[in-house]
Amino acid sequence: MKKINRIFITALTIAILSSCMSEEACPEKDNIYSFQIQIPSLTGSGNNESNDVVNTLDAYIFNNKGKSIRHFKRIEMNQEGMIRLALDATQEIGSVYFLANYPNIPDNEVATEADLINRSTSQTTESPDKYFMTSSFKSATTGSIREELSFTRSASRIDLSTGDNPLLEIDSITISNVADRSYLFPHSEHSTPENTRFTTYTRRFASSPARRTGETLKGLFYVYENGMETANVSVYGRYNGVNSRIDLDIPNIYRNYLYTITLKPVGQIIEGSIKTEGWQEGGEITAGNVHTKTII
Repeated sequence: MKKINRIFITALTIAILSSCMSEEACPEKDNIYSFQIQIPSLTGSGNNESNDVVNTLDAYIFNNKGKSIRHFKRIEMNQEGMIRLALDATQEIGSVYFLANYPNIPDNEVATEADLINRSTSQTTESPDKYFMTSSFKSATTGSIREELSFTRSASRIDLSTGDNPLLEIDSITISNVADRSYLFPHSEHSTPENTRFTTYTRRFASSPARRTGETLKGLFYVYENGMETANVSVYGRYNGVNSRIDLDIPNIYRNYLYTITLKPVGQIIEGSIKTEGWQEGGEITAGNVHTKTII
């Protein structure tokens, strides 16, 4: 069976129907769009982030000219993660944007597609460690289509791996020159909003993480994507009682990525490196687990 390496797989079916589930949901029985979306439970490691649970979900629908058609607020999902949305099929759909776990945006602030994709968050409304998730697709059609969508986290995660070495002690880690805000939806070149400021985060340890189990410390930092800026990481500690500082760079930070700081002894000194990989935690989800169901 073909495997799909995506953290969230969304099965989407759009069909033109001649009837509705209820009169309230379908004032006009002819020619309506019905969306059926399923977000399967994560599988694999079992160490999934609490933020990965979809608590709130909004959908923004735009026509082929980028004008807002409909905003579905706080969409309810059943226990299987299924939702259904209805639209007047006489209007051609140009794009659909999904926004999960983000504060409600007033309708008068999103009149066009540009209003939404150019909207940014900031520290006053959403910090990186409480990341939200997004997904979107474009389809200028009035017929039946089927798409697979992947939800993307708005932030990236910085982890620390020290191995199990009793001679290595870590006092603190600092990451600097990181963005304090982000666009809600990804932009080309991973660009940042014009009013972005670059800041510094520090994590201090009461007891050295290197003296614990030797497992990777996950969620050391959560950061927004950095555009073309280089982030700087400094690790302060000791090896065999001798003070040490390790400086590392992350040339580009992209949303929904993992950056793992790895420290290991080489002779009497500590060397460091940073591993970059897509944030795929939750394991592989096979196509058979998508449970696609066509509405007819």
